[in-house]
Amino acid sequence: MAALTCIPDILAEHAEELPFDLSQRAMMRRSPRHRWTDLQRLDRRIAARIDGLRIGGRIGGRIGGDASLVLAEPLLQARDRHDLAAGMLIALASDSRQGLAAIDQAARAGDIGSEAAADALSLWPGEPPDLVAAWLTDADPLVRLAALEVRDRRGSNCEPDAQLLSLEAPGSRWRALRLASPERAVAALDDEDPSIREAALVACLRGRWGGLLDHCRASCDGSQAAVTPELAILALLAQPSDDAVLSACLSDAALGSQRFGLAATWARPQVGALLLEGIGGGDPEQAIAAAEAFSRLMTVDIESDVVLADSVPANDAFESAFASDRFLPDGARARSCWKSNEAALSRCGRIICGEGDPGVPAPHWDLMSRAEARLRAAWNGDADPRDEDARLSV
Repeated sequence: MAALTCIPDILAEHAEELPFDLSQRAMMRRSPRHRWTDLQRLDRRIAARIDGLRIGGRIGGRIGGDASLVLAEPLLQARDRHDLAAGMLIALASDSRQGLAAIDQAARAGDIGSEAAADALSLWPGEPPDLVAAWLTDADPLVRLAALEVRDRRGSNCEPDAQLLSLEAPGSRWRALRLASPERAVAALDDEDPSIREAALVACLRGRWGGLLDHCRASCDGSQAAVTPELAILALLAQPSDDAVLSACLSDAALGSQRFGLAATWARPQVGALLLEGIGGGDPEQAIAAAEAFSRLMTVDIESDVVLADSVPANDAFESAFASDRFLPDGARARSCWKSNEAALSRCGRIICGEGDPGVPAPHWDLMSRAEARLRAAWNGDADPRDEDARLSV
């Protein structure tokens, strides 16, 4: 048989590009700059790479050795989450006992191995391997956690055990808490770590805990010196009766530029004035943050031609080489856009991408707005349990 030349090169290209595709997907999931079609396009590319590795690996196996396992090996030794996840997908593409053994070993590489395993086996097309079911009773708590996350992302609820909910590492405990029932998550709502409270709040949102909004309202009394998870949840799920407290909180300059992003999440008609004030203020960083929120709210580009120099040390040549230009907003364009739409939007309960919230995400929405809408649907009991957006952290 003639030596294969093209196929090994194609397989190597798939293996080389797959980690980057996975990192792009993680970044894109809640991106205000990408649309549903962008994510679909990327998912098709990832699926095509996996198909190519499955087919090409089998061809290679018939002439001696599995090409997929050879390509997976260096990635499975990596300490980067996306490299590891790519290595696991490639090993799974080998459709062999050796591949499953390699995945099982890599999944035991601490937090990063557990996270990568959850990513890879959640993205795998079709049913996950029997390995996931075996992991549910594994002695290693992080391996059990990966299995629970895979099942959760595929629409099956699994309650984490007490050991998982008391893991010492904050990142691991955060992952476990997000899967918990509200009855078990409530205990973490008073934790000093904001990330732990965020995970508990998400669990309460998913479980539609009746005390969630009142808890957030009590926490947002205007005394906070920074954006809190409770304020973020209140902005996401706010009722008209919450307008006064949110308006007061988000108008407080002490909360910094993050308040503008929350204003776009709150998305009531009165946020227009708040964002325009930030755009026209004298602080360039605040103006850019307000402009980004305004662009998401209205789906309009309001960048000017005025470049703001990045805050990169002058003697840091490497950082300077990769620094991207940031543009100050065009305040006049923003005011004109708002004036043209204010009358119509003032009658909307919530503004999403320049229009009233129709209740169902539209294809042209940015992925951040889409994910937020799905979370609200989960809170209202309208979300499909297989909907990935509704299972993401806010």
